[in-house]
Amino acid sequence: MTYQEFISLCRRYDRDQLLWLLYQASRTWNGETLLSNGRVKNVLPWTVAGTAAVLVCRGTSGGRRPTYADVELICNRFMHLVQPGLLNGIDDLARGLSRYVSQQAPHQRAGLAELSRPVALYAETDFPDGYAPRVMVDGWDDDLLGASVARFVSIGFCLWAAALRGSRYPFPWDERMLSVVDDMGGIEVFSAVTEAQFLTEIDVFKTARRAAVDAPGGTPNERFVREPFAYNPLVARPLVGGIVPGEWIAPCVQMIELRTSVQGVLYSGLERWGQRFTDDAGQLFEQYVGRQLRLIEHAEVIPEIVYQDGRNAKKTIDWFVVLPEAVILIECKNSVPTAAVREGLDGFGDAHQRLNKGIEQINKTVQLIRDGQLELSSIPADRPLIGLVVTLGNFDFANEVYIRAQMTQANVPVSIVGVDFIEQFVTLAGVDWPGFIGKAATLVLPTNVIEARNWIDGFMLGENPILKSAFESLPVIAALGESLPNTSSDVSSNSPEASSTTPLSQAPGSLGSQEDF
Repeated sequence: MTYQEFISLCRRYDRDQLLWLLYQASRTWNGETLLSNGRVKNVLPWTVAGTAAVLVCRGTSGGRRPTYADVELICNRFMHLVQPGLLNGIDDLARGLSRYVSQQAPHQRAGLAELSRPVALYAETDFPDGYAPRVMVDGWDDDLLGASVARFVSIGFCLWAAALRGSRYPFPWDERMLSVVDDMGGIEVFSAVTEAQFLTEIDVFKTARRAAVDAPGGTPNERFVREPFAYNPLVARPLVGGIVPGEWIAPCVQMIELRTSVQGVLYSGLERWGQRFTDDAGQLFEQYVGRQLRLIEHAEVIPEIVYQDGRNAKKTIDWFVVLPEAVILIECKNSVPTAAVREGLDGFGDAHQRLNKGIEQINKTVQLIRDGQLELSSIPADRPLIGLVVTLGNFDFANEVYIRAQMTQANVPVSIVGVDFIEQFVTLAGVDWPGFIGKAATLVLPTNVIEARNWIDGFMLGENPILKSAFESLPVIAALGESLPNTSSDVSSNSPEASSTTPLSQAPGSLGSQEDF
């Protein structure tokens, strides 16, 4: 179906009633993408979110009243929209696949680790000694988010729980939840943060979407056909007013989870402070990865080493993980996929090229080890070397042969991984390290690329104490902790099956019930 045909289909129905049904449908998602007969579901967070954005911007009032079957049909058609330039060649195919993955993967990764990570990274990690932050000084989170990171995430958690259970904002608070909200600063703070960080109106939504569609330029037709795949303002403001009189609803409930993620905080800081914020956040990210690496049993973790190159002092990669079986070289990049990656725009390849510096830094460090550089004498040269470029966001195509062939060839096996991989990697329980290192060698593709997604398959993962501690420090979890189910496995695995939908469906304290629309 073309985008114009899809708009015509949506306009058969009343916009607000269809958005209402999308909201109700999104509440039913349990983390599974397949039906019992093996077919892909139509109503999935990414099809709901994409359809909702089109409806807000292109829908009309006065059409017929939709049914759930209509929602199924419309979400199916969105899933099968004609993609611009999809079959024009390998580059366009890669960009088209990137659009699909960028819509889906954030929801498939969502879980309790996504709630824990912002606190573990931005609130519980210290800057390196001697670093003076430019903007992330005491109180930066209150200034940016209206509350501490932990309270901000807790408020988002409550909004998501409420939407899942059928409540819309503003809530008719009951006594049970009033006591919980007190731990988040009270109703006044809760309301102020919600209104500043989570709410939007239809006209504001349209303006944000139009700006995103127009930003890359192109002809009117080019802008039109890429519109359904453009930035979705629900990522930044998941609750929309003007659909139900006097209330704000989440057309796609799962988008609330994305707002409180690490990337949600990063985008807010970038919008507010620009490069100064990302410089500070990059320093924290490097230290956070180091915290995670120190969880590995029987490993010596060594920070970057300063060495002399002629008259110049230079630095190696960020972290060395020395194991009896191998040395793992870690280079951190506080990078997230750009619009070119998320939307498959021109510049898709260039966006991945920015990760090239990580590979180059690993290559330089490998050469120093092999050459016996004096300052690196503590790093063993008698065992295999494996490199990991660790990014804040997930570049899902970065290890594909087509992409890596355009980058600098690694001199040792290297994989580009998201920080969630490291959070799992460090919890390998009772691992057969020789077998694990040996498996990496079997996964090496041409040009020294490790397919890391398959590397830890088949190995048991333990509990990640850093994420667990951060999760338990959330005010809302502390308040509801005795009533919530055990979450340790969810926090450590970060898998679709560990979706936080499960505990929330069991959590007590409904924020109130309201009449159907």
